Amino acid sequence: MIDNAYYACLPVDAPAIAREPRPVLYEYVRKLLHDSLNESNLSVILQKLLCLSWEDNYEESVFENLFDVSQVSTERLALFSRVLSQLNGYYPFATYLVDEILEEIRYGLEANDFKDYQNRLSYARYLGHLFNCGMVDFSVVPLWFVRSSS
Repeated sequence: MIDNAYYACLPVDAPAIAREPRPVLYEYVRKLLHDSLNESNLSVILQKLLCLSWEDNYEESVFENLFDVSQVSTERLALFSRVLSQLNGYYPFATYLVDEILEEIRYGLEANDFKDYQNRLSYARYLGHLFNCGMVDFSVVPLWFVRSSS
């Protein structure tokens, strides 16, 4: 107990954990989707996403940013689903994203770990917003999804 108080006042001179830098393109897409996206500039953000070169790893960085919804507010999930539905007309990675969302929900239901509850809830809301945008049909969600959640 005294050691804890001592180290709270005088922390150990340990180097900070070095964070691996993300690629610039990934950071730009993250800024567009997580910081700048709102209802008024949805079409502008979509134009900026479509203007970028899709030959590089751009599709992968957009996929990762649209899939990572654990730190996204609920209001922004509807905007994410609208961006995804608009991008689906140009690039066919939306099917893979929906498949990954269904896999995350299924894994969360099978593992039933309380730590993953918030992520599972975010993915379920995201799936609901994708359904509202017409990206997901009701036949996509298997019946055992409904049975195992009750």
